[in-house]
Amino acid sequence: MHVEDLCYHCHRIVADRDRTCACPVDGPAEGGKGTAQGGGALAVPSVNQASPSNIAGVLQYCVQNNYMSGGSASSVKDSLVNKVTGPGHAPDSQFQQGSKGVLDTGNGSNFSLGGGIKKQVTKKVCDLALSHAKSLL
Repeated sequence: MHVEDLCYHCHRIVADRDRTCACPVDGPAEGGKGTAQGGGALAVPSVNQASPSNIAGVLQYCVQNNYMSGGSASSVKDSLVNKVTGPGHAPDSQFQQGSKGVLDTGNGSNFSLGGGIKKQVTKKVCDLALSHAKSLL
């Protein structure tokens, strides 16, 4: 099984090179907790609905669990964590959830990051969270 292939249209990971993604061609998938219609792909959730605090927590989770590394990732994570939990700001529930690997995808939904087949999706979410965090600083 190969999990590296990301569908260009819906940003889902195609788990088998011999199958095509069962995505709608009219645009990317939103949010998403489970698998695609065909059962062979996992949705890459959007980070755009997450609060700055949740993004900071997710970045902390990503760095601590080695889903991303490097000075740039750590620097952005530290800056955003300091911004949302700095002096006078206690970590809120959104930050705490993010630091446990739970991304708030909006409308009361969330996405749990982790290993296994989700490892590639988690790496992609970490990259998206880093890009989004840069826009929040």
